[in-house]
This record gives sequence, structure tokens and C-alpha cells, in this order.
Amino acid sequence: MGEEAQNERLGARLEALRADRRVVAGVCACIAVAAAVAWWRAGSTHAALPAPAPAPATRPPTSEVVTTSTRPLASLVVNVVGEVRKPGIVRVAAGARVFDVIAAAGGATAAADLTRVNLAAPIADGARVAVPATGRPAPGIDPGAVTGGAGGTAGGSAGSGAPDGGGAGAGPVNLNTATADALDQLPGVGPATAAAIVRDREQHGPFRSVGDLERVRGIGPAKLEQLHDLVTV
Repeated sequence: MGEEAQNERLGARLEALRADRRVVAGVCACIAVAAAVAWWRAGSTHAALPAPAPAPATRPPTSEVVTTSTRPLASLVVNVVGEVRKPGIVRVAAGARVFDVIAAAGGATAAADLTRVNLAAPIADGARVAVPATGRPAPGIDPGAVTGGAGGTAGGSAGSGAPDGGGAGAGPVNLNTATADALDQLPGVGPATAAAIVRDREQHGPFRSVGDLERVRGIGPAKLEQLHDLVTV
């Protein structure tokens, strides 16, 4: 009986050992499965995360802005006549006003009537600024001085007349285009007065009426009446 009991106890131990091994194997299998599931879930989570958006590119400043800000202002060419110290062509910056043009021409003279000039008016390229004298009409524009032609012919025709004024038969003499020699042929007008007429229209602009002759030194009411029908503008 003793040996048989020992055999039974040994068999029971072996059976218990086999059971323990099955339990260990089962536990290991569960751990492996759990690890596999965890690995799969981790991989799915990383795959579902969106990729970070790229940072917006910073646009470098273009050279056009620099070029625009450093571009020099264009200059305007303006013709100034009348009562300014330096009549003629002046250059002023873009955006200039009439008072800028007068300043560029040396400023107004003491005889200038600036109340008849819009000093704040803007200036365009190729403009003409005429500054009138007090009590005198503003200097006008003589088309013949630019285009020539008919005006010069009228002066030449008058010059071909007789010294006593016979030139009037060819038509009135144009005060704004006739030469000093042609004006000298008019009755009562000598070389000095003829030169004064030419000088006056160059300094103050063309005559606008025959009556403007009174502004010329040496021509009074009596002489103006004598010339009235012999000259024109």
C-alpha cells in the first residue's frame, strides 16, 4: 500500500504540473493577443492623424515698391510772359501751381496786378502764364508769332507803301506782326516810335485793340486818332 500511495501522489503532482503549464500557456497567449491588438490600434491612430499644414511662405518685398518711392518727379515746361522779372521758359516740378511758376520766373514786378491771376491754379506741361500789369489787359497770344504766314505778309505789304502813309492802300498794318520798318511807314510814326511799338508787344504781349497803342510811349490821343483806320490787330 505504501508504494501504491506514492505512485498516486506522484501522478497527482504530474497532473497538477500539466495543468499549471496549460494555464501559463493560456496566459501567454492572451498577452500576445493583447499586445497585437494594442500595436494595431496604435498604428491606426498614427495613420488617421492629418499631416501638419505647411507654414505660409513669406513673400519677399518686390523691387517695384522701392522703384516707385524713389522715382524723381517729372518737370513741367511753362512759358511765362508779362510782368515778371525773368519772362520766358521756366521748369517747375510736377504738381506746381501758378505762384510756383511766377517764383521760378524771378517773381512779379512792381507793376504786376496779381489780383487778376489765380495764383493757386494747377499747372500743366506746356502751359502759358500771363501776368498783367495794373490797368492793362493781360498779354494775349498772337497766332502769327507761332505759325507765321498771313501776319508777316500784311506787315510786308504795308512796308511797301510810300513814306507818307500810302501803304494803307494795301490794307491796315497789323500792330502785332508788322516789322519796325513797316510801322515806320505810318504817318506820324518815326523809327523811335516804331521800335517802341515792337518792344512793347514783346514785353507785354500782343495788342488786343487799336486803343492799346496808347500804352506806348510817344503815342497820345491825337496820334492814335490819326492811326486808328490805318492799323489793326
